[in-house]
Amino acid sequence: MKHVVMSHSSGQVLIAMLYIMVIGMLVTTGAVYALISNTQSTTIFESGALAYAAAESGTENALLRLIRDPAYTGETLAITAGQSAVITVSTVSGITITSSGTYGTAFKQIETKAHYNEDTLIIDSWKELP
Repeated sequence: MKHVVMSHSSGQVLIAMLYIMVIGMLVTTGAVYALISNTQSTTIFESGALAYAAAESGTENALLRLIRDPAYTGETLAITAGQSAVITVSTVSGITITSSGTYGTAFKQIETKAHYNEDTLIIDSWKELP
């Protein structure tokens, strides 16, 4: 008479495969979350840089206009689709140019102080406002 020995290892292999699959899914999910986070922060950074560039363009435009016309008071400057600068010029104490650049939801603001010295426009300071 023959004795048949049955092996019960097939269930153990299934459990080991399930563990490997769960670990693989966790690693993949973590990598996807890191990728999404990096993409979002890059988008926010780039929007801020474009808003800052719009504010600088507005300031440079205001300086050029002030050289041509000392009575210039400001304007809204459309640069590209979604990118614009709002320029205000105050002459209360010297010349103060405030340029607010926007791109999408990003907003940056630059303040420039200047004065005239014998019909020459002199820039005293140029800084980003918080």
